[in-house]
Amino acid sequence: MILDLTAIARRARVAVLVAGLAWMFGLTPPPGTRIGLLLLVAAAFVIDQWLDQKQPTRTIRIPAPRHRQHA
Repeated sequence: MILDLTAIARRARVAVLVAGLAWMFGLTPPPGTRIGLLLLVAAAFVIDQWLDQKQPTRTIRIPAPRHRQHA
């Protein structure tokens, strides 16, 4: 299930990138497509945030530095 959600989020990012590039070059989509892209962006954002909370955080232990005695 989590793999499906990450795939959806990845596809949403690609769709937003394509829409942004199309807008940059002067192509304007119809209002229905704009609303669909807006919903896709919102869903991708929510899913990304949800997946970030589900992933366990890794803790890295850094050993204490050794103290050197000067001669």
